[in-house]
Amino acid sequence: MPDQRAYLLALAAGSPTPDWAAKVEWLEAQGALRREDAAAKAAGLPDDGEALARLTWGCGGGGIRLTHRHLDQTAVSAAWGGHLHVLAWLLEAQLLELHEDVFNAAARSGSVDLLAWLRQRGCPWDSNAYSAAVDTGCEAVLEWLVEQGCPMEESGQPYLDACRWGDLGMVRCLRRLGVPWGPDGKVFFLAMERLTTPPQLRWLLEEGCPVDYEAACKRVAGWREGGWHSAILQRAERVLTLLAEHGARRQP
Repeated sequence: MPDQRAYLLALAAGSPTPDWAAKVEWLEAQGALRREDAAAKAAGLPDDGEALARLTWGCGGGGIRLTHRHLDQTAVSAAWGGHLHVLAWLLEAQLLELHEDVFNAAARSGSVDLLAWLRQRGCPWDSNAYSAAVDTGCEAVLEWLVEQGCPMEESGQPYLDACRWGDLGMVRCLRRLGVPWGPDGKVFFLAMERLTTPPQLRWLLEEGCPVDYEAACKRVAGWREGGWHSAILQRAERVLTLLAEHGARRQP
């Protein structure tokens, strides 16, 4: 029963509704004890002011002492939520360890201000920040990363992530910023699966996206042999025609 009450208390602290404090107060009156994960749940919620209020509640009173793991989860949750004020409080309280996971979570928030704040305080970064920015769909974050000299992803993974969402606009942005395609044709292969129109695929080819023609043609032929419905079969024919035309232009 005590464990169940503690679990409910953590859920209440992470509740998105305005009456979270009343829920918390009532549960504590029933003997519920604070759990370490309550702080992490609270830190990632929308609204900086409320997130900070919840976090200070989670870290104060009740004899609770957050472990390194829970502090790390709290920082990442706050960064993902874009809560600069929460991270500032954690830093002032000497509870914040800056590392790449915090930075990448901030990239997913879409907040350039938060990214700049972290870098000004020496937060490390790595090339995974590009994929994190793609996930949030924010071109401004990608532009800032390039302008600031963030190490660039060489494998083509940001393009793969953009293709998974069918986001040609993000693919265009990555190309404009000079993010490498990657060497092995994976980007075009996945785009073929997710970016459904031949004009989109044509744009990739014209922009120099690497293609494994044999593998791509084999995959498209598999669509025809797999008994797919007519729209897929028509698309397969258009893609094969596109690949044949582009391949022919590349012949010496």
